[in-house]
Amino acid sequence: IVSVHLPGLPTAPLLNALAEAGICCSAGSACTRSSEQDFSAVLTAMGRSPDEGAFLRFSVGATTDQATLDAAVPRIAGAVGTLRQLLGHAP
Repeated sequence: IVSVHLPGLPTAPLLNALAEAGICCSAGSACTRSSEQDFSAVLTAMGRSPDEGAFLRFSVGATTDQATLDAAVPRIAGAVGTLRQLLGHAP
C-alpha cells in the first residue's frame, strides 16, 4: 500500500478522474470505509488535514505485475495534470 498526497487537489474529482483513467484507488483506509469518519485517524494524528489536498491510497497485490504498474504511471500523471489545468493550478 502506498499513500500519496497531492496538495491542493480536491479528493472527489481526482478519484473520479482516476477511475475514468482505469485506476482504482481509495481516499480512506479500509477500516474506516463503513464508519462515519470522513478522514483518516492516522493522518489526523500526524497533524494532517483534508484541507491540504487529496490523500490517496494505492494497493497492489500478488497478481500486480511490472507492466501494470508501468501502464498506471502515465494514466495517474495524466489525470492529475488534467485536473490541475481545469483548476487553474500550475503544473
